[in-house]
Amino acid sequence: TLRVIPEPAILIPIEGLTTFSAIKLGFSEIGNTFRELRRFKVILLYLCAYLLFNDGIQTVLGIAGAFAADTLGIPLVFNMATILIIQFVAAGGAMAFSRLSSAITTKKALTVSLIGWIFIVLFGVAIAPLIPPDHQDHDYQLEFNQNKGAYTVTSAPELGDSRVERLWVRESGQITSGDVLSLDNARSLISSVGKSRNSSYSISALKGPLDNERVIGGSHPSILGSGTLDWWPSLVRKTLWAPLGIKVVYQWLLLGLAVGVVMGGSQALSRSLFAQISPETRSGEFFSFFGFISRASSVFGPMLYIFVTGILDTRSAIFSILLIIVAGTIVLKWVDVDAGSRIAREEDQRIRKSF
Repeated sequence: TLRVIPEPAILIPIEGLTTFSAIKLGFSEIGNTFRELRRFKVILLYLCAYLLFNDGIQTVLGIAGAFAADTLGIPLVFNMATILIIQFVAAGGAMAFSRLSSAITTKKALTVSLIGWIFIVLFGVAIAPLIPPDHQDHDYQLEFNQNKGAYTVTSAPELGDSRVERLWVRESGQITSGDVLSLDNARSLISSVGKSRNSSYSISALKGPLDNERVIGGSHPSILGSGTLDWWPSLVRKTLWAPLGIKVVYQWLLLGLAVGVVMGGSQALSRSLFAQISPETRSGEFFSFFGFISRASSVFGPMLYIFVTGILDTRSAIFSILLIIVAGTIVLKWVDVDAGSRIAREEDQRIRKSF
């Protein structure tokens, strides 16, 4: 691609630059651009909007994996597969939003994509694992062996190396599929799953003296009610996920498909809109500053997420990121693209006349 795209002519070539002088010149140009932004009020307002909504979007994308694993209990392999699917969907989403921007305007199409992100965050907060309905849906599955008079572990979770999981192994022992537990040991395991602070598991026994005994640990992903916003996923689970029998992994996949649709559009349209209000003769200068803002916008969202998680919980923290995206969408409404394009053309004419 780089061999095909023609290199634009440089109006003011600079020769003899050393590494140090190039770095110094780069920072100097950023400073000059920042000072001159006062003359480009539309660009300045758009950058404020972009700083907000891009910060929210990048934070959501950044914490999604941790939220899936820690809060929802999504398996790592399924999470990676969902991320891969998102990339393919994003390509189609970018093309769809490109056509939409041609049918309406770039600003309106970008607003549509941001509204999509708002609904996606609400969707993400509403994801809730179903309470295990059947024996085969539990993490630990015990089946009574009549000949041995003991319980065989037919299924057990694969434990990692986190602090909580190590503490759980210390309490319950390293139990794997195929192990045989005496009746007392089976009772002890069931009790530990239900009472331990380190238990995020569920267990079900089939046949024998413990037939149909099912226990869910207090930290199991399906347990809701203690968080500030847990009423929302509880409501959605009761009215949608549970009646349709949609398991959490498929809820996550649906969310991933929605993310793919709007992700490509929001990224492409935000750059396209900035190009429309930037002087063509100073595109390198302004887009360098745009890139700087992109990096700066990946700081405040994570800090807010960590802060809210510390005082409340992860779902509330994700909802707080939603407020940043909403704020950016509101500021975007005030961006006058026509005025910005006119000012950009006037700047181009001024610079070209000087040569």
